[in-house]
Amino acid sequence: MEYFKAKRSTEDNPLANSRYFYCKPESVLRNDGIQDMSFDEHQVKVAAFDLDGTLIKTKSSTPFAKDGDDWMMLFESIKPKLVDLAAQGYILAVFTNQKCLTSRAHPFPTPEMIKKIRSIIKHVGVPIQVYAAKQYDKYRKPGTGMFRMLLHDMNRAGLTIAKGSVYVGDAAGRAGDHSSDDKNFARCLSVDFPKTDVTFHVPESFFGEEE
Repeated sequence: MEYFKAKRSTEDNPLANSRYFYCKPESVLRNDGIQDMSFDEHQVKVAAFDLDGTLIKTKSSTPFAKDGDDWMMLFESIKPKLVDLAAQGYILAVFTNQKCLTSRAHPFPTPEMIKKIRSIIKHVGVPIQVYAAKQYDKYRKPGTGMFRMLLHDMNRAGLTIAKGSVYVGDAAGRAGDHSSDDKNFARCLSVDFPKTDVTFHVPESFFGEEE
C-alpha cells in the first residue's frame, strides 16, 4: 500500500489526518479526515462534493490542471459555505473521479494531486474526507463504491448518516456539462442506499451563485 504521510493530529496541527493520504483499496486515493472531526451526536449529516468544476477550477483556464498549484476556488462563496457547514456539524466529503492518476493520455502524478488536495484543505481550514477513484471500477462515479467507503469509515468512528445530507456536483447532464455522472451518482445513491435520503444540487444553486 502506498502512503503519503503527514503528522497525525495534535492541537498545533488539527488537520493532519485530512492531509494524510494513502491508497486503500489500490484504486482509491483517500485520507482520514473524519479523524480530525468531532461530533456531539452519533447521527450526522454529510455534505459531499465533486471536486473539479464544483469546488475548484484551474488557474490556467485549461481543461486539465498543469500541476498541484494550478487551482482556485470556483466561487468566492465556497470557502465560507464549507466553514459554515463544518460549524453546523456536517461531515465534509469529496468524491472525485481522477483517472488522470493512471492515464497515459492526460497523466497527472499522484504527488501533485496530493499537493493540490492538501493545499485546498489548508485554504478552507476545516477537515475534509476525500476519496479519489483512479480506475474505471466500482468506485468510479456514478458507481457508489466511494460512498460505501464513507459509510464504512463513519461506522468505524461510531457514526451513522442522518437525513438532510447533500451531494453537489457539476456533471448534471445540462447543456455544456461534460457528462451526467454526478446526477446519476446521486440517483444511484437513492437506489443503493434509500434510507440515507441524500439530495442532489448543482454548485451554482448550492453556493448561491445562480444568475
